[in-house]
Amino acid sequence: MPQAVEDAVNAGIDRFSFDDRDNVKRSQKELRIPEDLAKEILDTVARKAFIQFISRSRSQRDRLEAAKELKRMVFFSNIVVAPLLEDTQVGVGC
Repeated sequence: MPQAVEDAVNAGIDRFSFDDRDNVKRSQKELRIPEDLAKEILDTVARKAFIQFISRSRSQRDRLEAAKELKRMVFFSNIVVAPLLEDTQVGVGC
């Protein structure tokens, strides 16, 4: 599952799809990973991605570009991380 989550997160906003979500769900089911461990794996991978966004934002010289990078982080959270988190929860969407 960690590889499936990394692949989904690395897909980013533009390439993230239902196939990525299905791969994560499938790997969680095949490996029989409990909900709490799945959340922990997603937390670790998502934190790395968020730290990258923050680092890129801090390295920008222009405040507007820094704000755009933080805006991308929010979109990433809503489009990629939130659906993956929903999928790890048992009983949600069933």
